[in-house]
Amino acid sequence: MENYNPILLLTYDYEMYLGKSGSIEKCLLEPTDSLLTIFKKNGSSVTFFVDTTFLLMLKKNGNKNDFDCISNQLKRIIEDGHRIELHIHPHWIDAQYDQIKKEWTFPTYRYYKHENVPIEILENLFIEGAEILLKIGKSVDSNYQLIAFRAGGWCLEPFEKIRNFLIECDIKVDSSVLPGFINNHSIANYDYSNIFTSKPYYFDYSIYENKSKGSFLEIPISVTSVNFIQRFKRKIEIRSNPKMSKCIGDGKSIFETIKIRKNEILKNYLEKLRTHNDVVSLDGYINDNSFTNLNNENKLITAVGHPKSQTKQSLLITDKISRDQRFKCITIYDFFSHYNAKE
Repeated sequence: MENYNPILLLTYDYEMYLGKSGSIEKCLLEPTDSLLTIFKKNGSSVTFFVDTTFLLMLKKNGNKNDFDCISNQLKRIIEDGHRIELHIHPHWIDAQYDQIKKEWTFPTYRYYKHENVPIEILENLFIEGAEILLKIGKSVDSNYQLIAFRAGGWCLEPFEKIRNFLIECDIKVDSSVLPGFINNHSIANYDYSNIFTSKPYYFDYSIYENKSKGSFLEIPISVTSVNFIQRFKRKIEIRSNPKMSKCIGDGKSIFETIKIRKNEILKNYLEKLRTHNDVVSLDGYINDNSFTNLNNENKLITAVGHPKSQTKQSLLITDKISRDQRFKCITIYDFFSHYNAKE
């Protein structure tokens, strides 16, 4: 990728909160509309990874109005030149809907990782989830095809368990890897500590492979180095700007609703004292330093965000980044189709 500006892949996990869901208005519809307005103004194209297990639960539970509102927004996403791709959080199959509070809760997270889901159930989640997205996509573009997948909670391994499902869904790209990151949490755990590259690479049966050719292309999330002083400064800025740092979403994360083990709390605290990497994020109270720092070194920057986690500050920076002429802001589909072949 020598002859063009750095490519910027803005990717959003289109999902509800996973502790207490919150409302679709605040977690999906309102923040996504704000993002679409920004991207339309700036002529940018982005990728939304849609949590299809949530959509399946809406259909099963008879939440037709919510399903229709989301479907209409997903159609608008495609009409505006963006992409919807496959994202799966299996633990939704245990979710319960509170008719009075109009929100979903999760009595168990036994299926948070696909590793724990019975194979027949898991196959249905992939096939039926892909069918929902394709039906929506083809209503806008008769030639619409899915190409990419992102694992819920970044929990991609064991990859062999889902490999054939991805092939059946014609998925050729994954974007679940956080290079150098490890999470030992009892519910959501993964280990990418031995993956050191943020550059795309091919693999076949395991994400830890790195082949010149393979059935799947991995596009890792970009990372940037952050030290304790930078983290501390950010904390001060957040406390000083509560209106700019408040998330639009009205739900709660898993870690706000479950008891975290004391050793996990201590480990997380010690980890933050060290200089280490952070993902290039589009959420919360962010600045554009991570993008600027990567600009001179990386020809491909893959950033991750969530509509539910948008703030006034993140929308402000997203507007600035997506109209920055130094970057070419495209979808994962376009990267795979037009640029990856030139690698």
